[in-house]
Amino acid sequence: MLIRGHHEFDGQFTQVPNSWLRDPNVSLGAKGLLAQLMSHTPGWSVTIQGLAKQNNCGKDRIRTYVRELQASGYLFRSEKQRHNEKGYLIGYDYTTQDPPLAGYPTKVQPTKVQPTKENPTLKKTIEKKTIEKKTSSVDFDTFWEIYPSRLGKGEARVAFSKAVGKVGLESVMDGAQRLASDPNLPPKQYIPRPATWLNQERWDDDPYPDRGGKKQETKRLIDEWARTEK
Repeated sequence: MLIRGHHEFDGQFTQVPNSWLRDPNVSLGAKGLLAQLMSHTPGWSVTIQGLAKQNNCGKDRIRTYVRELQASGYLFRSEKQRHNEKGYLIGYDYTTQDPPLAGYPTKVQPTKVQPTKENPTLKKTIEKKTIEKKTSSVDFDTFWEIYPSRLGKGEARVAFSKAVGKVGLESVMDGAQRLASDPNLPPKQYIPRPATWLNQERWDDDPYPDRGGKKQETKRLIDEWARTEK
């Protein structure tokens, strides 16, 4: 059992509503990240990479907490993505906000009407068809246009529906956009097929390493070979 005792600094420093920290719909890790964000003054900002380094954990874990806080209403995502100094898309801004009281339903009088029995199998089938319908038209077409390699559209469509059903449309589309905007993207023949990229859950992959040095070395070897052939 963990008990919060009295401290000399009570009433000072970070202010986080009790309802936020007791929200049963938010994990302990996400609450910790939220408390850390709230410990700073309004306007303070930090990157996913900075938070991962500060907390000695991976960027994927931080992204998971961010998505969780956004889904629960504690973070608001900007409509447009930010660009770096080279003009490449680098992601959205997330700002803390007052959420709805998730997990604390309002008091209502119980109804005397007997609810109809629900068919869980039928409900699951309907939900699955709804997801497939939503992710097989406009959303998939957008993904197909963004992804830098267009091979195997049929298998990619199936993999896309599964990926969106698992982590949500935002994560998949953000990952595809980051990949397409990567300045160090390799030639098309070395880019994973869309279905492979989706099935391997690579939407949270780090950017490709800088290939500038490798390009120069390759050019030097080609020039040297050309001179020997003369």
